[in-house]
Amino acid sequence: MAHYGTEPIVVAVMWEMLIDDGWTKKKRGCKPKHLLFALKFKKSYDAEMITALALGVDEKTYRKWVWFMIEGIAQLKTLVLFYRLNKFVVMALLNAHPNTIVLLKKKFEVNYGSKVPKPM
Repeated sequence: MAHYGTEPIVVAVMWEMLIDDGWTKKKRGCKPKHLLFALKFKKSYDAEMITALALGVDEKTYRKWVWFMIEGIAQLKTLVLFYRLNKFVVMALLNAHPNTIVLLKKKFEVNYGSKVPKPM
């Protein structure tokens, strides 16, 4: 979470949503690590040279994938809300794929009738 600003399950759900929307097929070679590039960029705003070096890619490659994936995230029609409260995670997905909702209900035992905790 420290490097990307979110939990692995949220990244996995975002990646699945990008696949479902066909976004990952728009550029050849699109991989989950490119989504992580974008999330790292959005969390840290470090200089491209520093982050690209830390990730083991050149600046041009880093820039290409960061902005491609940020566009992909921006076009998602599903809203993901994420809260942490005493190490318990609650996710609310609107218009999500039914299998995703079932997965999250099982994973987090979400009760949609209860109040969502306020962010700290």
